Amino acid sequence: MPYLVAAVVLVGLLCLLDLVLTFGVIRRLRSTAEATPRPLTGPGERAGEFATVYRGAGRRVLAVLVGATDRHFPILDALRPVGEIVREPVTGGLVQAFGASAFPSVFVLADRTVTASGHTMDVVPAFVPAVAR
Repeated sequence: MPYLVAAVVLVGLLCLLDLVLTFGVIRRLRSTAEATPRPLTGPGERAGEFATVYRGAGRRVLAVLVGATDRHFPILDALRPVGEIVREPVTGGLVQAFGASAFPSVFVLADRTVTASGHTMDVVPAFVPAVAR
């Protein structure tokens, strides 16, 4: 009988420890969720300074893969026909120039001024689905 009491007390203490740890995780998640990420460079704002070499002709499209690793090669193959591809780290110049803190991030520029920004391709006029009439 004393073994049963000891086992029940041990299980109770483990459950109490689990409860305390769970409340700690919930508290941490709430504090992280309340932190507002740096906003994207919005329409009408000028992009920060950046430099890249464009070798293509026609459309001037720049696809930036941030933190890209070898597992992103299917994405590279899909983007190759669209325009130039640049791979850079999360702390790279283009990420800083546009204030991107979440990915994917999409920007449309006209003369270094952002005309549209967001996290989906819907901000690009050519990719907005047509409305049925």
